[in-house]
Amino acid sequence: MRIPCSAFVIDRRYGQDRADPAVEHHSAVSFGANITDTFGAILAPPIQQGPYVLALHVVSTESGLLYPVDKWYDSRPYGAELSQTAATAAASAWLAELNDAHYEWNACDDSYPHPHGPVLRSESAHLGDFIVDFPGWLHSAR
Repeated sequence: MRIPCSAFVIDRRYGQDRADPAVEHHSAVSFGANITDTFGAILAPPIQQGPYVLALHVVSTESGLLYPVDKWYDSRPYGAELSQTAATAAASAWLAELNDAHYEWNACDDSYPHPHGPVLRSESAHLGDFIVDFPGWLHSAR
């Protein structure tokens, strides 16, 4: 599957899955073409104006695999295409804006009640370190 973005940055912070401590839940930001008006879901991200967007995602990692948990849950419009360097910087800046309480609520284990245990930091969170995979329920949804 082709990921239609020119930058994808995974935050080193993560929440540990309560059921399986090997699973880490991270926030990530991508930059690419604006497709916010193509979602039909009830919980779709806000529709943005303009040709490009930064999109905020939740991803899970385990044993070298990266699983996108959702398409994205928030976005910011951009009026022009950014170079890969500029897009990576913009994505990193958005992740840096997330305080741990916000991060914990959105990226940590979705068991209730919130809040979740401490936000942890991984040694590395480079996209190239992972094989991107989609859980079975996503395969059937495409």
